[in-house]
Amino acid sequence: GVLTLSKQNVSGNTLTDAKFSLYHVIIDENQDYLVTAVKPVDGEQNIPAGSNGKYALGENEQMLLDQLYYYVESEAPEGYVKDETNHYFMLLNQKDAKEATEYVERVLANNANAEKVPGLDAQTNFFTGQKYGSDVVINRPAEVEYTLQAQKTIDGQTPPAGESFVFELKDEETGKTVEANSDQNGLVQFAPITKNYEEIKDEPDKTKVYT
Repeated sequence: GVLTLSKQNVSGNTLTDAKFSLYHVIIDENQDYLVTAVKPVDGEQNIPAGSNGKYALGENEQMLLDQLYYYVESEAPEGYVKDETNHYFMLLNQKDAKEATEYVERVLANNANAEKVPGLDAQTNFFTGQKYGSDVVINRPAEVEYTLQAQKTIDGQTPPAGESFVFELKDEETGKTVEANSDQNGLVQFAPITKNYEEIKDEPDKTKVYT
């Protein structure tokens, strides 16, 4: 089977610069549903987006039906927080959703499995009666910190040593202002400003020096 992922930001816009990896959770039903291994699927590691902007897991190595798998984001798009969640799922054929839920519950009931399948719960995604599934993964923007500096000059020259000047920085959105004093060379540096990546991603420079 194949699982197709769509990657979006919180506004619903498509993101195509992530990578995903696929893992197979191997369970022995004859040993009280013990997880005997969690194996990376060959050929399904660090999968990039295709030409359609989607991520297809299982194209290189087809997944087995009625088996437990999970995918994880191995690389986040630039400027976005990596999704560390293990996304468990099953592509169902002979099992229906009720049977698959009971299957997962038996896995969860075996305490020896807790560390092997972190994050697994009964709300696992089940794609019923098909060899293909689809899912959507959301990334939130990362917090970016940048600094504003200003250089005081008098007729193009550095101010005399020891002279200090006060600079004011105003936030046009909130109306709040902050002040900072220049050093002995006339350079002032304001406290770092934190914005999320989507607010500043189109700015060519994150650090600027004004004179």
